[in-house]
Amino acid sequence: MIGLLRNNKNFFYYFMGNFISSGGDFIDDVALAQLTFYVTKSTLLMSCVFVIKILFLVVSLFTSVLVDRWKKKRILVLSSLVQAVNLMVLFCLYVQDSLNVGLLFLFIVVQTLFSILSISARNAIIPLLVPREDLVKASASLSVVMQVLQITAYFFAGILIARFDVTGAMAIDSLSFVLAALSLLKIKLPAEEKAEMGRQDFSFREELNRGFAFIKKEKIILAVMLVTFGGNFFSAPTESVMPAYFSESQFDTAAFSRYMLLAALGSVMGSCWVAKVNAKLEVSRLGGMLAGGFLLGGLGIAGLYVNRGLVPYVCAWLIGLSEGFVSVLNASLIQIKTPQEMMARVFSVFKCTSYIASPLGVVAAGALGEYLKLNIIFLPFGIGLLVVAVYTGISFRRKGVLAQEVR
Repeated sequence: MIGLLRNNKNFFYYFMGNFISSGGDFIDDVALAQLTFYVTKSTLLMSCVFVIKILFLVVSLFTSVLVDRWKKKRILVLSSLVQAVNLMVLFCLYVQDSLNVGLLFLFIVVQTLFSILSISARNAIIPLLVPREDLVKASASLSVVMQVLQITAYFFAGILIARFDVTGAMAIDSLSFVLAALSLLKIKLPAEEKAEMGRQDFSFREELNRGFAFIKKEKIILAVMLVTFGGNFFSAPTESVMPAYFSESQFDTAAFSRYMLLAALGSVMGSCWVAKVNAKLEVSRLGGMLAGGFLLGGLGIAGLYVNRGLVPYVCAWLIGLSEGFVSVLNASLIQIKTPQEMMARVFSVFKCTSYIASPLGVVAAGALGEYLKLNIIFLPFGIGLLVVAVYTGISFRRKGVLAQEVR
């Protein structure tokens, strides 16, 4: 991964811009929710900030049609600058005591819209920046970044708010988007990106339907989405109910923190290992490695049935390894098998599909938790993920899913 960043300047600039702007997105999550509470004094309205973000994931199914047609670099730069200006204006209005509830939510909607546009463009631009054989390494690098940000960003957002109040955090957040834009401006894209706007016979409805038809027809993409949905469904409860799991099993108060630390460590290790091993494997075996990732997760989740000693911590590491494998491989498979002009649409459907699975899994686990001990619940969820692993292996092999990719 280090070699890719050192040798590919385009990817390096994208990597830095993505790192900075993603950090800004995480700060947004905390700062805008906190600001909403300051202005409205309502926990219900504060929670609406997160609801808006979820709703815009659905909106991305439609906006991604435009992202596929527009220039990706331009979208990334403009999205970062608009978010920077939006936050700075919001900051000024709040400081001058001129911010009301209506204006606040208007700014939140604008911020979320351009964040979603940026996310779609980030996924779509990667195949333009790196050669085909480096897609797995690129996905692994970005996966590690997101994992590190998830571990640290909310913590630092809390520090920023505590040190500089929510207004100071917003000002710093605004600056981060400017820095991201400056990094992204240095990217030099190939000719195919510059010629992308050439088509004049554009029909939004036809292009939207064309995207869904492609996903339905392309067995590789459909298989990845199905197994990712199943994987997220069965693995989601491992975070949401773990505090109750350790409490019910009478572990000490720091048990959950240790669990999350080991899971995060395993995730980073899994992403790095996939990138390293991929150099020794043909891309046609990525499907088998994806099945192996689900297998590790299934073993880890089922192992939580044994709720004593060091077993939960070993399981945390296995679950983390699984997340590292899967997060890199499913993105890489989609990038390999999706034409550039459809990339944003396919990733938008993929994101929505995988995101919906998590709350469904959490609700199912919570319902079972009303009647069963939590360690017992993890056993069928682990077995379910093992079934996903078997299905993944069989499905990719039977359909020859990746047989054409090396041609």
